[in-house]
Amino acid sequence: MKRKMIALFGLLTGALLFVLTTFVGCSSNAEDVKSEIANEKFAEHKEKHSCCDEMETDEMSEESIYLLESEWTNQENKSFKLKELEGKKVVMTMFFASCTYACPILVNDMKRIEEAINKEDDPDDYYFLLVSIDPERDTPSKLKEFAERYNLDEDRWTLLTGSADDIMELAAVTGFKYKKDENGDYSHSNIITFLNEKGEIIHQQVGLNQDITSSTAKLFSMN
Repeated sequence: MKRKMIALFGLLTGALLFVLTTFVGCSSNAEDVKSEIANEKFAEHKEKHSCCDEMETDEMSEESIYLLESEWTNQENKSFKLKELEGKKVVMTMFFASCTYACPILVNDMKRIEEAINKEDDPDDYYFLLVSIDPERDTPSKLKEFAERYNLDEDRWTLLTGSADDIMELAAVTGFKYKKDENGDYSHSNIITFLNEKGEIIHQQVGLNQDITSSTAKLFSMN
């Protein structure tokens, strides 16, 4: 366990050094989010479990985000862990349901990726994930309304809310930056992250209304 937590801590540190070329959110004056809390939380977790490395027997990849032990709640108000997605190719982003500009475009970009998958590959091999950065407002019922409003196939789309700490930790690991403004809205990165079956990041699409060709090519190359 110690070996895996050290590896994931390295992944977290690397993600924090990731420099985004596009950082456009739903409000102006975007600022980089501070990640010291996420680092401290991760270091504490690593120390807490350092005695168990000799007992670990599973084959989880050292680069997998599924090493995170966070617990989430989905749009059906059911508990959810990221590891449940193991074995699927995952397309994910972080968002907030009240967003009126960037987030709907990100979701539309993901739906275009979904359409390409439906034409070129087995859709049952893929999963789509939206993780809220707004735990105060994005209740499970609010996420359910969002899924229905955007006609998301809930057999393949999961929307998650969680604690502020778990959101910050996942954001740091995936290089997603966000900042809450005085109105309660968020400036944030516009990143769609692609995971392979082991939960490793294989590609990130940065920006809005992007050409999805290179992104889908990355997904199909895993076949």
